[in-house]
Amino acid sequence: MSWRQYHDDADACACRKPTPGLLLEAARAAGLDLSASFMVGDRWRDIAAGQRAGCASLFIDHDYAETRPSGSFVTVHSLTEAVDHILGVGMTETLQSHPRTTDGNGSAPQPAAVPPEVARLRVKIFADGADRAGMVEMYARSYIAGFTTNPTLMRQAGVTDYAAFAQDILRAIPDRPISFEVFSDDLAEMERQARTIAGWGENVVVKIPITNTRGEPTTTVVRRLTQAGVKINVTALLTLEQVRATAETVRAGAPCLVSVFAGRIADTGRDPVPHMVAALDLLQVAPNAELVWASPREVLNIFQADAIGCHIITVTNDLLKKLAVAGKDLAAFSLDTVQMFHTDARRAGYTL
Repeated sequence: MSWRQYHDDADACACRKPTPGLLLEAARAAGLDLSASFMVGDRWRDIAAGQRAGCASLFIDHDYAETRPSGSFVTVHSLTEAVDHILGVGMTETLQSHPRTTDGNGSAPQPAAVPPEVARLRVKIFADGADRAGMVEMYARSYIAGFTTNPTLMRQAGVTDYAAFAQDILRAIPDRPISFEVFSDDLAEMERQARTIAGWGENVVVKIPITNTRGEPTTTVVRRLTQAGVKINVTALLTLEQVRATAETVRAGAPCLVSVFAGRIADTGRDPVPHMVAALDLLQVAPNAELVWASPREVLNIFQADAIGCHIITVTNDLLKKLAVAGKDLAAFSLDTVQMFHTDARRAGYTL
């Protein structure tokens, strides 16, 4: 799903303003904290892209006869004035005075700084979950490149109306890839659901399991969909033979994700790292496909995925929150742990 191509409005791509795709990609490549950055532009598209990326935005008003920006921004009348404003007001005051993005209901999620260890990663991090508040919270983080969910996560989150939930999320997160999964066990119905889901938005990726519950391969369905231009996330793969078959199926089709459940492989006592390395090699025949390290079990998996050159890793919110201690000094972490034990014992009122 490369953004390194020239597009026009008809392509509805994530790289063309007002969508913030190139800003997000630049932030990941250069380790930028977009919540501490400024977007300066003289078109409404510039300002909208900056707002969606989480930047404070400054609009150079040349009084063009065109649509004007909306939302929160500072109006200036020259690039020099924009520079003077940034230097004179100060970054902290500007960021506090001009909230950027909303969650679709008018609430502004608070952008989080990019941890230094995360800024150096090349692997793209997709947030995995179905809790709306958690998804919107992760949308405010510039290093979250996309989202995945599935019927199990939706059920655990109490979702009762699949389509209504998905469309609500797409309004809140309109410009990063989001994978929604089909849930039929019948191959023909699976394809119908996939086409319906794909119609919900340009940033939708349709998850198709590698087989149905009877072990029947979904190869034919996936091939028809990808050749029709539907972006597919082939999911629940564990074996290398499944990866090989998927690569042959999707090659020359639409952009595709191939989700290998590395965490489940680890659950069986096998080291997933050489398995994922082999999967990457198998996918070389399908340059339109990206390998997803799915179902990680610990933060370490993020760095393992990065080290082998895996394209994407899906991470649940509880693991994402642990990224705050990535690279932390171990002696300091040890002291924090001792202090936690001591504090909890005192608060519990334990005596001997």
